[in-house]
Amino acid sequence: MTTHAELAARLLREAAIIFRTINLPDVEVQQRLDTFGKLYERVAELVEQAPTDRLDPATIEEF
Repeated sequence: MTTHAELAARLLREAAIIFRTINLPDVEVQQRLDTFGKLYERVAELVEQAPTDRLDPATIEEF
């Protein structure tokens, strides 16, 4: 049976793919979408690896 964390990670990865495959003529918006894609991918990793851990305020800028 799939856990909530596994489902969340899968959905985050799907969203990351969508953000990365949207092709817009506006370079600035395209860069933001790529950044969102990377962020969603990173959060998916965190949810899978340590679903109950808390974010360290010192590392939030990493996102």
